[in-house]
Amino acid sequence: MFEDFTITLEIEVCDFKLKNPTFFNHSSTHFRSKSVIFTRNNLKKMIILEFFFLSVCHCMAIFLFLEFVMAVVSLKDLHKSYPLGKESVEAVKGVSFEIEKGEFAAISGPSGSGKSTILNMIGLIDLPSAGSIVIDGTDVYEGVNLSDAEVENTRWSSSGGDKKKKKRTVLPAKLDKRITGLRRSHLGFIFQTFNLIPVLNVYENIEFPLLLESKNKNSKSPVDDFTKAQKEEWINFLIEKVGLTDWKKHKATELSGGQRQRVAIARALVTKAPVILAD
Repeated sequence: MFEDFTITLEIEVCDFKLKNPTFFNHSSTHFRSKSVIFTRNNLKKMIILEFFFLSVCHCMAIFLFLEFVMAVVSLKDLHKSYPLGKESVEAVKGVSFEIEKGEFAAISGPSGSGKSTILNMIGLIDLPSAGSIVIDGTDVYEGVNLSDAEVENTRWSSSGGDKKKKKRTVLPAKLDKRITGLRRSHLGFIFQTFNLIPVLNVYENIEFPLLLESKNKNSKSPVDDFTKAQKEEWINFLIEKVGLTDWKKHKATELSGGQRQRVAIARALVTKAPVILAD
């Protein structure tokens, strides 16, 4: 899904010409405001080939730009199967795609085609049967042999192929820690059924993700560094933006379906996660 894109750079070259004019169409040793077509692959090649022909600052600028346009979500050959009696139903078959930072993407298809299943796997709610998921540069299932594991009701259940051995029904600790951290810092999820906590009011439902503090530095969200007053201001800002200021003390059961959906949207945005999934 990564398309070529155009940027404008201002670069000064010393007393020599670049050896690869396909990247910079220039005829003199000094040029500026050149529009350049990049793809991620040829950008990497250009950085390697021309490293000694550009200043350190130029190279750092390009590396930072490359970081900005990296895929925030990357799926490769993703599969998901569900047991149905003695049969196995494959709900997702070899899905591969990328979503770039700042990009809006939609998954469309008829009912039962696997849209929610894909979103649940990206949101790390459901485990894939095979394939890889990379969230903002982190390979979620790196070092995990998904093909040897069984998943029952979205929970890890592996006996290592030994039917006599008791199955484990919890995630391996390292994987569990990685998934929990990514859910907190990188993912906001808007559920089909909203999944609001009925005993909490609008303000408390939106605030709830901020109360789930973690000592893991990899699971920090930008809001963690806010003061209490700043967090309150941020929550009230979101409530105002979704038009629920007059209902912020109301519980979920006292809201209409549309109002509950807006609470779910604000809750997904409250941690300032880079990935927002809307089912």
